[in-house]
Amino acid sequence: MDKTIKYKKAIVQLFQEYDQFWGQSGGLENRIIVDAKKQAYLFLTFGWQHAERYTHLLCFHLEVKAGKVWIYENNTEALIADELIEKGIAREDIVLGFVSPQARSYTGFAA
Repeated sequence: MDKTIKYKKAIVQLFQEYDQFWGQSGGLENRIIVDAKKQAYLFLTFGWQHAERYTHLLCFHLEVKAGKVWIYENNTEALIADELIEKGIAREDIVLGFVSPQARSYTGFAA
């Protein structure tokens, strides 16, 4: 299997697991958004939390480009890069896009 296809499937599977784990909690809903053309993946949580406070949160933003998985956003405590490695994505194919290009070589992931 082409590694790009493998990486896309791993991302969607991980997002589906988060969707099941978090479920509908306190009135919040989850959405997995996939842009197949641009190979972009978003996981959103939104809604009225306990009918008192409106929440709209981009939990994760990932993209597959040039054979690498770019993590642009992780607004959770989850170690999503490590979870992607467990799903078969090579450490050297994960880029922490939210880390400055100068500092990426110190992360242990792709620079």
